[in-house]
Amino acid sequence: DGLPEIEVLDLRTGLWVQFAHMVQGAPYSLADPTRWIDPANGELQVRFVNERQDQVYFQFLVRLEGTVE
Repeated sequence: DGLPEIEVLDLRTGLWVQFAHMVQGAPYSLADPTRWIDPANGELQVRFVNERQDQVYFQFLVRLEGTVE
């Protein structure tokens, strides 16, 4: 399908964690937000890995939900 793999930075370990291959229209849900989201600025670091040389265009939408304390 040409879609890239998704990796999210684990703030606890400093390592990039690869998630299951993207499926068009299917959402991902990240449990334990303190592992992924920087509490100082709300930053979520995501990178896309594409081992193919073909170009691909896609949209990546992010929604954060929670309670600010």
